[in-house]
Parts: sequence; C-alpha cells; structure tokens
Amino acid sequence: MNTLMTQLHGDHRNLESLLVILEGQLTVFEAGDKPDYELIGNILDYFLSYPDECHHPGEDLIYRKLIQRDPDLRHEIDSLLKEHEVLQQLTRRFATLIGDVLLDAEISRQQIGALSREFIDTYRDHIRREEAIFLPRAEARLNAADWADISISLANHDDPLFGPRTHQEYRRLRHEIADMAAAADAGP
Repeated sequence: MNTLMTQLHGDHRNLESLLVILEGQLTVFEAGDKPDYELIGNILDYFLSYPDECHHPGEDLIYRKLIQRDPDLRHEIDSLLKEHEVLQQLTRRFATLIGDVLLDAEISRQQIGALSREFIDTYRDHIRREEAIFLPRAEARLNAADWADISISLANHDDPLFGPRTHQEYRRLRHEIADMAAAADAGP
C-alpha cells in the first residue's frame, strides 16, 4: 500500500473516532441532558478545516485519475464527488446550528437531534463506501506515476489535529480522543 493510501485510511479511522465522540454527545442529548456544545463545535471546525480542505480534495484527485484509467466508473465516481459537496454543505449547516446554540439562539431539540444524526450517518456511509469500493479500486488500477502526480498536488497538507503537531485549538479534542482510546483499551 502506498503512503497516500495509508494516509487516507488513517484519516478515515481518525474521522470515525470523532464521529464516535459526536455520537456520545448525541446520546447525552437524547437522554435529555446538555451535551458539550463547545466540544461539538470544535469537532465541526476540524471537519470544516481538514476533511473539507485537504482530505476530500485529495480523494477527488484520486477519483479523477481513476476515471481516466477506468471510464466505466464515471457515473459511480461522479456520485462520490457529489457526496463530498453534500458533506461540506451538511458540515456547514451543522456548524452554523451549533454556533447558534452557543449564542443561546432558540433551536428546537428535534432540529439539533435530527441534524446530528444526519451528519453522523451520512459521514459513516460515505466512509464505508470509500473503504469498501472506491479506494480498493484506486489502489488496484492506478500506477506509480498516477500516485506520484497526486502526491505532488497534495504536498504540505498538515493535519491540525492528528498530525505531528496538534494545533492549539484542537488540544482539548486530542485529549478527549486519548481518553476515549484509554477507556477502550481498559475494557469493560
């Protein structure tokens, strides 16, 4: 497996860890308690910065190369590229909603719950499709020159949360992830 594919698979695992945290906050919310809206906002800020600005554009490059290698995949890949746009719009809507909650705007609990669930489910479905269908196809069909072209286009994209240096605004979130991993390792 090449370095870029390793990075994409790692990104998906990292995104799933954030979806688990969001789901935990949704569980708190559905129980009638107040979730940590600040933490949710921080997660959404990350989704707007890294996946929307770096991860998805990188995948888009891979999928466009894949269409060149296998034009029969155009319809399926066009659908996947459209999902990236939908995810970006959904993330913005969710981030705006949480921002409004933090500003004490009147937002119905039903609206918060529905958008939270839609975000989590849509992201998970998208990641599953990429992992099960599209990334394996790309790995099988793209050659070394294709991967080199894509890698050059993606140079200098540092992950502000999971990269070698966690940016200040994501330090609390990084600790939440570490705590979640330690709890999982400890077992029941």
